Amino acid sequence: MVKASKPLSYAHLHAYADKELVDPRRVDVADFVKTHPNLIIYIRDYEFINKQLHDLYDGVLNEPIPKRLVAIVKRHRKGTKRVNKLMLILIGMVLGGAIGVLLHQSQQFEVFSKAKVLIETFISRMI
Repeated sequence: MVKASKPLSYAHLHAYADKELVDPRRVDVADFVKTHPNLIIYIRDYEFINKQLHDLYDGVLNEPIPKRLVAIVKRHRKGTKRVNKLMLILIGMVLGGAIGVLLHQSQQFEVFSKAKVLIETFISRMI
């Protein structure tokens, strides 16, 4: 996008509009924007949208979190570890099964059969 010492992205433009860039990078972006007027329009649009969002939602962000919501989150956290372990086991089983089926059916494809040999060799060394 940019011919600079380090490439610039739209994330840099957003950070520039939010005044979150450190001085050397801010200067790079400012210099580039001066030579590309279409980006000035983009930055102004972003600043306008950002201001509108803040005007709409800052009041909500400053409201206290309802106590019943905090209680629900605390209850949910207690059971989360067990659910996460079960989900990982289930995902592993599904992926393992899918890989097994693919490798079994892939005898006709040379690339897959080579991958199967590599995986089988790796597994045999692990055991």
